[in-house]
Amino acid sequence: MGVILIFDKNETNETSINNHMNNIHKNLEFKTTEEENNINYLDLSIHRYNNKLNLGIYRKPTETPLCISTSNHPLEQKLTACTNT
Repeated sequence: MGVILIFDKNETNETSINNHMNNIHKNLEFKTTEEENNINYLDLSIHRYNNKLNLGIYRKPTETPLCISTSNHPLEQKLTACTNT
């Protein structure tokens, strides 16, 4: 499980947030990753440009094209599964 927090550095800081999150429950441990203008999280690519967030689909470099061409799946599922675009 993961959590994405977006915050204003003028209002708080990473250490304060991390300390607060790690004190919620003794069995939870949160680790931080600092942004470098582009974050790939699960299947989401988050890119910041001119203080605006742009979201896209992240595909791992090892991803292989997959298409459900001849099956009894609904067309919407076939179009969603087809990743060779």
